[in-house]
Amino acid sequence: MLSYLSGVLTSLEQLPTRARVAAVRAATNRIATRLRNLLLDPAVRQISSGALYQLDLDVIQCEQFAAGEPVPGLKEGELLEHFASLRQLLDLITGWDWSSYLHDVGIEGGKYALVTPRDAATLLEKLKEAEQKSSV
Repeated sequence: MLSYLSGVLTSLEQLPTRARVAAVRAATNRIATRLRNLLLDPAVRQISSGALYQLDLDVIQCEQFAAGEPVPGLKEGELLEHFASLRQLLDLITGWDWSSYLHDVGIEGGKYALVTPRDAATLLEKLKEAEQKSSV
């Protein structure tokens, strides 16, 4: 996916900088949104911890791409912001950091400020469902 995106950006080199910046912003936002929506989709009833860790690795790759300033004209860290809520959600679940989360719920600027209780509960329920099915 990232190789394809890099190839597309290379093919857009003749366009004005503004157009390339807009394209990479839109693409990065779309990728981050789709990955997050996939994780929280009601049609996905369960997710294994292995799948969650693999998604975490995939998001790390996306974040590395975003941090690498794929086109000139972007503010530093601008593209990483698209992945912030997904990163916080994955960090909460994979790090099992519930005490920090519960302490900071509703506090602006908290470690998991972008994770809603609903999203946390949804993902936790999907993990629970996968664990129950694997133990049967």
